[in-house]
Amino acid sequence: MLAFRNRFRAVLLLVAGFALAFGTSSSLLAQAPPSQKALTDADIAAFSKAVEAAFQKGDTKAFAAMINWDALTEKATANVDAPEAFRKGFQEGLMKSIDQPTGFAARLVAQSKEGSRYAMLRSRTRDRQKTALFRLAPPNGAGVNYMEYLLGRDKDGKVRATDLYIFFSGELLSETFRRAYLQIAAQQNRGLFARLAGTDKDFITSFAKMKDIADLNVAGKHAEALAMYEGLPESVRKDKTFMLVGIQCVQQLDEKKYAAAIEKFRELYPKDVCADLLSIDGFALIKQYDKSIAAIDRLDKVVDGDGYLNVLRGALLIMAGKPAEARKAANLAIEKTPEMIDGYWTLLTADLKLEDYPAALATLKRLDQAFVMEFGDFSSIPDYAGFVKSPQHQQWKDYLKSKKKPAKEAP
Repeated sequence: MLAFRNRFRAVLLLVAGFALAFGTSSSLLAQAPPSQKALTDADIAAFSKAVEAAFQKGDTKAFAAMINWDALTEKATANVDAPEAFRKGFQEGLMKSIDQPTGFAARLVAQSKEGSRYAMLRSRTRDRQKTALFRLAPPNGAGVNYMEYLLGRDKDGKVRATDLYIFFSGELLSETFRRAYLQIAAQQNRGLFARLAGTDKDFITSFAKMKDIADLNVAGKHAEALAMYEGLPESVRKDKTFMLVGIQCVQQLDEKKYAAAIEKFRELYPKDVCADLLSIDGFALIKQYDKSIAAIDRLDKVVDGDGYLNVLRGALLIMAGKPAEARKAANLAIEKTPEMIDGYWTLLTADLKLEDYPAALATLKRLDQAFVMEFGDFSSIPDYAGFVKSPQHQQWKDYLKSKKKPAKEAP
């Protein structure tokens, strides 16, 4: 249930495609924009509805249109010693890549086809700027990620995102783009390169290898990718962005090394929100479930509360052999996020672990009545062995024969 690693791969590939650690700020929000007509709740609701619709339809162009890429790239390329023609060329190239299959928007929207759900959690105000916080939830409770859009108005008054903070990468998207821009600018401008300190020069010369490492991972050559990563200078391997790529290398090779890599990341970046996202999976792998849950608790505070995180708590508690506590977490998940099916499945798993088959029957009926779905034969599923032998199994089969059609589809 906590199969985070496949989810992380898509984010890491995105980071590898654009990022180079170059000493930029990783604060949650940058300087607030100039004074403009205040955004209303209706403005933010309309923006969020459009983003959600584009994601659900798999419409990359519509999704990309909700972000002011001109404003974002202006921020990414500001105050760098590079010719104007070079800056414009970089911006044009970046704009052309946005909705391409390997671009940011396309990669994010593609997750809708895999069953991921993307919805606004809440609007917030950060450093005097309105934001829209979104939750990205993969299917089957397989983890979570958050993205926070910094909102503003275009010259024509349209509300769009001027930047985007991705929790897993722990920085603004403009910062990710800026790192790529600085790397290319330094290669083009020998004077700029000459002024860099030794560590920064290591980053510049190592940047090209980041893409090679990512390509090897995509090709399934994880051992080769890891060997290339380990051959980088130590200063580069300790950089946050490169460490994330290194974690991707090891995650398919050795669970213990994967957990150790996550722990090392936490040591170097203890206050980084992406460290907590990594820790949920990392500590679970080495069966330190209390630490995984502690990471969820910290993440919960950062997003100002998210009932869906109880799905992850419940899954971890089941893994820890605490089904009674898992049941409480699952019920909270259903109470806070009734539109999400994941909490119901976690509750059912807890019921089965507790051998509380009357409760399992009740949960199955709740599932059937809340979502449109078809149930298979439980007799071939080991986790349902006890339920199949119970009287409630026959009651369940009788119910299915007489049930009415459910009310709504599972999101």
